[in-house]
Amino acid sequence: MFAQFLMCLLLVGIEADFYPGGWELVFRALQGNGESVFDAWKTESDNVKAFSEGCDKVYVHPGKHHFRSSLIDEWELLGIEQVKVELYKNKKIATYIVFNGTDSNMFNWFHQSRILTSSWSDLTVGATYNKFSIEGDMTRRFFINKQYGGCPNDLGWMSLLDPGKGHGCDWDTQDSYPAFLHSTDNTAVNWHLGTYDRADIMAIFIKHSN
Repeated sequence: MFAQFLMCLLLVGIEADFYPGGWELVFRALQGNGESVFDAWKTESDNVKAFSEGCDKVYVHPGKHHFRSSLIDEWELLGIEQVKVELYKNKKIATYIVFNGTDSNMFNWFHQSRILTSSWSDLTVGATYNKFSIEGDMTRRFFINKQYGGCPNDLGWMSLLDPGKGHGCDWDTQDSYPAFLHSTDNTAVNWHLGTYDRADIMAIFIKHSN
């Protein structure tokens, strides 16, 4: 464990959690490691703690677990101004959303009323959603969905599929979990038609008010 911690310090550096523009990484989830993203977000576990100290860079991770900063537990005391979610594929940003984090808590910042900007043109405050929350629906976490119409007509933008029993739709069935599904179009997609991609990493950043 100490060797793993030392490796992180050597690779990352003491200021690795801060990114250009004043963004600070507070959470990073890894696809396919068999661990619940929702559980990791809610509460720090032994697995998350195992390599989190010093291991707070998006693509530097000697272990296989999610990273969770203890700052999440102090969310309402931090004076958070904005929150950003990014999905990465092959070390490049695949998609992103920026939220208004003012007067938020660790769950309600992820809501349609707080959208500031996004890589999806139709993901706006005034758009229609049937699901938009971190808790999501069954195993669909950090779930942003437009409509349910029976599995063949489900439309949405983003769904992090946790391990466990889902709805039974074809698009819920992946070869490993968690699976980070996202629209590759500029708009919501039909999940059933498979017009989505799987990201490698989800990262959540915060920016403090001045």
